[in-house]
Amino acid sequence: MNKKKLVIGIAGLLIILLIAVALIPSIDEEDMDPAEFEVKNLSVSPSEVEIGELVIVSVEIHNIGEGSGTHTVWLSVSGEREYSSTVELEGGESHTLHWDFKREEPGEYLVSVGDLQDNFEVKEDIPT
Repeated sequence: MNKKKLVIGIAGLLIILLIAVALIPSIDEEDMDPAEFEVKNLSVSPSEVEIGELVIVSVEIHNIGEGSGTHTVWLSVSGEREYSSTVELEGGESHTLHWDFKREEPGEYLVSVGDLQDNFEVKEDIPT
């Protein structure tokens, strides 16, 4: 008889627990602000290189929204889209992207990522 009361008591508690969980408001993705991405802190290093030396570009991507999402970031050099990266971030997450490349022609080059811009210069080898 005691086992029967115990089983009935446990079943009653489980039913109460299930009802309580069903009544707790759930966080629905529709209730969240969508993903919103911000591009910050463009860095081009070094600012002067010789022909064939690496230039390293980095930029921070921040999802300032609440929802998760993906965002494609383009890097342009002197107005030409050359590299892209796609990031997937949860709400509030950040990620730093890095690209490295070389130039074989001397001159000034403008680097653009989103609305951010910086430049670097390629100089000819100076004989020693």
